[in-house]
Amino acid sequence: MERDELPGDGESRDTLLRRLKESATTTSLTLMSIVQGVALADLAGVVFASYTHFSPTQWLLVVPTFLLLIAAWNQVSIDTLSWVQVPDMFYAIIPFIVGAFELFLNHSIRTNEQAWLIGVAVLVALSTLAIGLTNRNAGFHAENASLFAYLRPMRKSGQRFNIIGAAILLLLALASALGAFAWIDGVMRLPGATSFVAAMIVTLFLLEFIRRHLYYWRVVVAYAEAKPAPAKARKHL
Repeated sequence: MERDELPGDGESRDTLLRRLKESATTTSLTLMSIVQGVALADLAGVVFASYTHFSPTQWLLVVPTFLLLIAAWNQVSIDTLSWVQVPDMFYAIIPFIVGAFELFLNHSIRTNEQAWLIGVAVLVALSTLAIGLTNRNAGFHAENASLFAYLRPMRKSGQRFNIIGAAILLLLALASALGAFAWIDGVMRLPGATSFVAAMIVTLFLLEFIRRHLYYWRVVVAYAEAKPAPAKARKHL
């Protein structure tokens, strides 16, 4: 059936489309808020229940796990506020998947470092997938064309950053599984030292991830206010 054969007049369809676009922001942020609230409460519960038995490495793992909550919220909120979209039921599945992996990470802090590293790698890969899906959805609406063209280099840079990060995390998990961490600890005679360093690498990666998103948001705001982009961003635009 062609568009001009659809029941109803153009005005009613335009009203529906406008209502869907207006609801996208509230729907996405409300869903992500609930998921992140559950994950944060669960992380607090894990720490409270087990902190007396935590090793230094486990204490350190709490930091990037918490940073992941911030990173996920930043990415979703920034993309939700930046683009005109309609609610996408497939895209809405991602917050639930992210929440499930965040709960998995919370509990793997006290049980399995290899699993924790793999879980972080999966979440970083999901971030890359979310960028691609948002690019697709934003491209469907003419209102986004100018901003999307302006930000495309930065978004591609973000995807490359995520892919490299996920690869490094998977390599760390593989090294741990193959016994490389234990071997290095034995050579250095410092049990747990390699795991601590790996946790530090993940923490630094996530801090850079958040920094990049906050900087990206400054570029979006500067664009909206018709101001020049921050100097460091110009080479990517």
